[in-house]
Amino acid sequence: MGVSFSVKVPVFGYAEWEDPCNRKVKHCRFYVRIKDLPVGLPIDPVNTRKQNINQKVYQGVVRSAVMTPDKFHFQNNGMLVLVRSFDHKEGLATLNFGKNDGVGDGAHSYLSCVEANKRTGGVSEGYITFNVISGLENRVQKRVCLFRNTSMSNRVQTRYNYEGYFDLIKREIQRNSFASKVSYKENEKKKPIQARFLVS
Repeated sequence: MGVSFSVKVPVFGYAEWEDPCNRKVKHCRFYVRIKDLPVGLPIDPVNTRKQNINQKVYQGVVRSAVMTPDKFHFQNNGMLVLVRSFDHKEGLATLNFGKNDGVGDGAHSYLSCVEANKRTGGVSEGYITFNVISGLENRVQKRVCLFRNTSMSNRVQTRYNYEGYFDLIKREIQRNSFASKVSYKENEKKKPIQARFLVS
């Protein structure tokens, strides 16, 4: 399978390694400044769904890239990019795409960063992570992308618990007999009382 086109991008923190199970497959990882992000990376060949950055959660990603760029790379999973091959010289990574390659996971993040560049005039100093894999067969790429795009995010109740919003309830009811029956996060299925009912 040949190369359709190539992209060169300035990178920070570049590292590469061979796949532990398949010597034909190689990996690299690096950061790209949002303002240096190339526009027009292919998405459709490998990504499982149509992207819609107008949804509330992705508008939050855009705001994060615009308002708190120094924290963006901590708050975002980055992108999985599938290519035929890659190279790195003097701070520039070259990604060589075949016709079935592209952004396999993280396309919403990618498009959110492109939108952030539009809103800031292309001056965002934040970074996004690129996780690049080269040399995968087409059928393997499809399975990788399918599995990567079926993960479930934490439910609202779990996030509230993690962020400490239920701590006041926990303190107030800790001496009551029913305290051990209250569920504050998903998968605590044996507990009959959900914290959201107490809030209600």
